[in-house]
Amino acid sequence: MMHVARTTPFLALLSLLLGAVQLASASIYPTLPVQGTVWTAGQSVLVTWAEDGLPPAVNTMGPVTIEMWANANTFITTLAVNVDPKAGSVQVTVPALPSGGDQFIYILRFVSHVPMESMIYSADFKIVNNPSPPPTTVLPSSTARSVPVTSSTPPTSVTSTTTSISITPLTTSTSVVVSTEVNTPVVIVITSTSMVTPTLITLGSLPAPTVTAGSNATTTNSTASSSTPHPQRLGSGKNAAGRNLDMEKLMFRAMFIIWPALVGIVLTV
Repeated sequence: MMHVARTTPFLALLSLLLGAVQLASASIYPTLPVQGTVWTAGQSVLVTWAEDGLPPAVNTMGPVTIEMWANANTFITTLAVNVDPKAGSVQVTVPALPSGGDQFIYILRFVSHVPMESMIYSADFKIVNNPSPPPTTVLPSSTARSVPVTSSTPPTSVTSTTTSISITPLTTSTSVVVSTEVNTPVVIVITSTSMVTPTLITLGSLPAPTVTAGSNATTTNSTASSSTPHPQRLGSGKNAAGRNLDMEKLMFRAMFIIWPALVGIVLTV
């Protein structure tokens, strides 16, 4: 009994050692990632491995599952399943990092259950957040069409013009020359001392002055002029009075003609 008691612990320890050797032995070993590798979250990366010649042989291994762990004790995610160990590589996508995940140390674990329980670990590596997310590609709609727009109306150019009007006071001097002859046309000359061109206005012939004493008095004056000097003086006085009256009428008519002309000239300047 004592011998059996000593042998049993020894056999148990031996079986544990054999199991450990079986777990440690493998026919593949990871070649990527290696120590110092830095992956970026969200990107597609390549995982590779090679055969090391240890049992079990690659052609006897079953499908492999590739897992990601953080700090050797925190499961993150499964990157690939049912991977053929003879393939030698597989493309995987780096997962998004958990809170504070850029400070973790990551490893990959290759797990196979055929022909025995096998676990192979990769070297340590790091993962960083993507500094700039990939641009979003917007595909054009199949129903969208570009329709040219044609306009028959040419473009119109609108120019804003500001006109400055300067008004300069105008000083005009007017000279009126009236002939004392009864049947001579009256000439009125308007001379401008500034910008107005002198204008010549000709009035029609004025009618002969009317003698207040009548036509007989005129004949009498003509007859009496040869004999008596006094009637001649009287006739001359009457003629002078008639001429003065005609001058007043002439001036009055001239003002009615000159004044509208002056107003018209000033307004047209």
